[in-house]
Amino acid sequence: MKEQDPSAARVAVIAGAARKGSIGREVAEHLVRQGYRVVASDIGGVLKTHPSYDVAPIDDLDDLGASYDPAVLVTRRCDVTDEAQVQALFEAAEASDGWVHVALTRAGRVFGLKLVCSPAPPYMQCDTHRPS
Repeated sequence: MKEQDPSAARVAVIAGAARKGSIGREVAEHLVRQGYRVVASDIGGVLKTHPSYDVAPIDDLDDLGASYDPAVLVTRRCDVTDEAQVQALFEAAEASDGWVHVALTRAGRVFGLKLVCSPAPPYMQCDTHRPS
C-alpha cells in the first residue's frame, strides 16, 4: 500500500451502489458531494446463490458512473460473496488512490448474504447486521 498523501482526496469503496434510491447509491453520491473519491460497485448480474433475487440493473451502475467525472467516482462490478472479486476491488482502489478511508458493504444484506470482508483490517470491519 502507498503512503497516504495528506493533500489527496479521501477515498470510499461502496458495494451495493447501483440501485437508484438505495442506501449504497445515496451514500456514494453523498460522499462525492463531501469531496471523497468514490469507487462504487455492484454485482452486475444474477446471484448464483440467490438467482430469484431482483438485483439492481447493470444500467443503474453504468448510469451512476456516467453521471460523474471519473476523477471523483468510478464504478466496478463486484460480487461481494467472491473473495477474489472483493480483493480485486480494494486493490484497484488502493492502486489508483493509495488509501481507502471508508468501506461500505451493504450489498445483499437484505436477505442475509454472507459477505467477504477479509481485505479490510479488523479495526475497519463493522457488521451492522443484527440477527433476529
